[in-house]
Amino acid sequence: MGQLDATAAQSAKREKIGHHGTFNANPLTAAAAVVTLKLVETTDACSRAEATAEAIRSGMRKVLAEEQVPWGVYGEASAFIIFVNPQHTTIDPESFDPLALGFKGLKGARDPALINRLRLAMLANGVDLMPGPGGLVSATHRPREVGQTLEAFRRSVRWVKEEGL
Repeated sequence: MGQLDATAAQSAKREKIGHHGTFNANPLTAAAAVVTLKLVETTDACSRAEATAEAIRSGMRKVLAEEQVPWGVYGEASAFIIFVNPQHTTIDPESFDPLALGFKGLKGARDPALINRLRLAMLANGVDLMPGPGGLVSATHRPREVGQTLEAFRRSVRWVKEEGL
């Protein structure tokens, strides 16, 4: 830590090592990170987060199929990503394969207005999506949060449909 300390660097007549970021050079933050990494190593936290994310992805696919919305949901590990189908490609939400679209088809075309409407609807329903749109799931998310997320998604999809987007 002495290498990061401006006073120590000045008295040793050397340049202080830059360490940019909020709290990332803070000893308390470093100690919390060490404990977190030990928990990740010694518990099933990652597998629980992955299973929860899969439950969300699966549930969202079911909602899309039931609501007859040709979007896709995909992701790996503890992430879920919603593909809002800006090109209006024929998609079965339950068998959506993001790799079939290629990078340009999947990420190259965007519909910012639709994504913003979905994010606002989800926020109004108590779930904050990332701009992807999508999200990350942690080991602390439980079946209750999965249910809340899926209900928020169903209501949000209906709102977006009612708006004609």
